[in-house]
Order: sequence, then C-alpha cells, then structure tokens
Amino acid sequence: MPAGKGRFGPRCIMLIRHAEKTGDPGDRGLSDLGRLHAAALADTLPELYGAPDIIIACQSTAKSCRPVQTVEPLASRLGAPVESRWGTYDVGPLVDALRSEPAYAAKAVLICWRHDTIRDIAVALGVEHAPAWPDSLYGCLWLIRADADTVGFTTHRLELDPPERR
Repeated sequence: MPAGKGRFGPRCIMLIRHAEKTGDPGDRGLSDLGRLHAAALADTLPELYGAPDIIIACQSTAKSCRPVQTVEPLASRLGAPVESRWGTYDVGPLVDALRSEPAYAAKAVLICWRHDTIRDIAVALGVEHAPAWPDSLYGCLWLIRADADTVGFTTHRLELDPPERR
C-alpha cells in the first residue's frame, strides 16, 4: 500500500504507553501499580474498543521490558502472540510494515511503546499536530483511524484503577 496521508493498512491503531515503572533506575519491569494496570487493560481495552487483532510491543532491552509486560495479560486472555520485533527508534520500519504487510490489512492493531517515540509513530502514520507524550502520563490511548483522504486521531483516558483507588 502506498505511504502517505490517510493510507495505512490497519483498520485502526490503538497506541498506548507501557504501564507504570518503579522509578528505580536499575529496574526494567513494571511497578506493582503497573502490573495492576496491565491486568486491568486485559479487561478494559476489549470492553471499550474491541479486542485487537494484533498486539505489538516495543522490543525489550537491557533497560526495559515494560511494553511487553504491559500487554502480556491481554495477549494471554486473547490467546494472541505479542509481536516485538521493533526497537524504540525503529519507527520507520514499524510504520512501513503496518502499511505494506498483508497481515495488518484491515486489522485492529494495539501498539504498546515507550513514551519518547509514541508521537513519532503517530506522525509517521499521518497524524498532524500529534502532541508529545508527557513523561508522567500513563493510562491513555490514542486511537488512529484512516481512510483514503484523512487520518482521524482521538485521545482517550483508560480507567485502569480499581474503584477503591479512583
């Protein structure tokens, strides 16, 4: 499929940041709250937006496995694999694959990434004026839909805390 505004293979892309980290510089995993939110995502996301057909997470590194850990409960619930073949800065190859590989055509794709390049992914998909993802923002979803001429972009807050924490 040709690259360009409004042209990408998936029916929709749900773009999220990994769940909360511990704040300990040597810890590459999720905090207790992050694990709680990852588990809640497995229920909340399909209820609100439908189950994704494909789950993509940023590749784990020596410093972080949080994107994969965030979507593992959802993948387990759905019996779906987690694709993690792209690194944090592999935005071009990721977007090229989404646009050209038949496996993504007309699918709902969930992408869990690191916050510093989420905006780059949205822009590469044709979202004009995508904001930077704030360092402190968790529990948010960017929903991207496209047709032949336009790219739709909306931001949604995910209520992942149990009622007693809200």
